[in-house]
Amino acid sequence: MKSKAVVLLCCLIVLFAVAVFAVRRAGLWRPYSAGSPGEAASSARLAGQRDNPAAAGQGQWRQSGKAPSPSGSAKGGLSDDFKAVSESGAKNPGPASAAHNGSAGPKPGAKDAQKKLKAAIEEYEQKLAQDPSDRKSLFGYLRALRRGGKDAASYDRAIDFFKGLIEQRPDEPNLDARYNLGTSLVAKCSAKWDEPIADTLDELVGYGNKALEAFTYVIEHDPDYWQARFATGYVNYHYPGRVGQSTADFQALIDWQEQSGRTDPEFVYSYIWAGNAYLKTGDTQAAAAAYERGLQMFPGNEELANKLASLSEQGK
Repeated sequence: MKSKAVVLLCCLIVLFAVAVFAVRRAGLWRPYSAGSPGEAASSARLAGQRDNPAAAGQGQWRQSGKAPSPSGSAKGGLSDDFKAVSESGAKNPGPASAAHNGSAGPKPGAKDAQKKLKAAIEEYEQKLAQDPSDRKSLFGYLRALRRGGKDAASYDRAIDFFKGLIEQRPDEPNLDARYNLGTSLVAKCSAKWDEPIADTLDELVGYGNKALEAFTYVIEHDPDYWQARFATGYVNYHYPGRVGQSTADFQALIDWQEQSGRTDPEFVYSYIWAGNAYLKTGDTQAAAAAYERGLQMFPGNEELANKLASLSEQGK
């Protein structure tokens, strides 16, 4: 009897060993000892995906035209900055970079990274309170908020912050703070499209209206405020039924740029988005003219050249 029991036990042990080997070979189980690097990385990865949806593959603006998703070959332009706000793990936003990198990837110390990220957000607010025209800090601030939050509501802090700056100086036009407020509203509207259940169209349009109000106020007080003028055309491009207004916005901006005699690197985006807006209306000839006009001002610009070549191919 004892011998039969021993044989049965040995068989069970062999079967268990075979099963463990098969599971490990299939990659379904990776045993980590307590406190090992593998165990810590696994825990951090899970924590990072739970605390930061963008790290789990969410948080990207859609390319459908419902929400802004600009691109450009010129570096440092406003269009690149708008895009970077949504890319919550792709770029280093500036101060406290260790916090940003730690919160965006599967690294140990997720809680410590969140503390550093909070400190970075506060640092950005201090910088922007002192100098609201600091564009680098503005877009770094918005990216940091997106990393630290789970949904579009993460931008509410920025909206309230810039409203507060405006209220603190009631006798001043606060043009930079108002522009920053409008940009924060655009960021929130765009992020809404990444959520499983978006607000109604009326509510999204409401964010757009408030952003346009802020940009319009800035332009009325300073017609040479390029960023606000570009942002107005940019919002109208994505606003339901306003693409025609967008073409007028960008065309007027192009005229202003050329009359100014300046060729700031970011000016190239006016030609790119004027062409994009004309394409959206179905006017390919006007789009081609905008791209060609841009190439005259910015020879060798890759994006303008590619867009023009694409139109030529379609016309054959």
